[in-house]
Amino acid sequence: MSETLIIYPNDPSTHFLLDSFCLLQKDVTNLSFYEILPSDESHRKCLNLIEKHHSIIFMGHGSHSKISGAKDENYTKDIFLSIADIKDLGKKNWLLFSCNSNDLLKKCSPEIISGIGFGDLPTDFNDIQGIREFEQTLYKNISIETIECFKKSINWIITESIYSYSSDKLSFRELYNRINLLINKCMIDILKDSKNDDLRGASKLLYDMKCDAQFY
Repeated sequence: MSETLIIYPNDPSTHFLLDSFCLLQKDVTNLSFYEILPSDESHRKCLNLIEKHHSIIFMGHGSHSKISGAKDENYTKDIFLSIADIKDLGKKNWLLFSCNSNDLLKKCSPEIISGIGFGDLPTDFNDIQGIREFEQTLYKNISIETIECFKKSINWIITESIYSYSSDKLSFRELYNRINLLINKCMIDILKDSKNDDLRGASKLLYDMKCDAQFY
């Protein structure tokens, strides 16, 4: 069994992440993968796997206080792991590609080995529209096309960073640095392409992603 487990909770709102998850699962043989299905049994199996691994990479929904599980029209696991759960799982490395995971991991930092977390990662235009109802100046010049570009960039960053982590045997500190370099490359590629004038808002979202990223 590998030391690192990569987790994707199946959820219609994060299906864009399946591109990265499936590609990595096919190409990377020295890491373990588990797709959580919308059932209690699947979540229990995933928890057992987490307990057996030293490093965890999670791709899905989260917040300041938890990471969420799988979801469909008949099942929802809003809280898969809480702050207390992560602390109770003992000394592990955590990379959480989820919203506000920087704050979550900060609260867990005394009980984990290391953690990589992020701030807000807006990947649903409906959420953008909802936020604008309260504050019109937030996410200015963000369109559906901007969000799609941002999602595509996130997939590329996830895929390339985990390829590097696997092939170059990176530490989590080195993985954090590699993620920042990849975010920079995405921003530059968007800004230097004149055909991407309408997508420059995606570079701002990537800039925010980099600024909010934290290593603990």
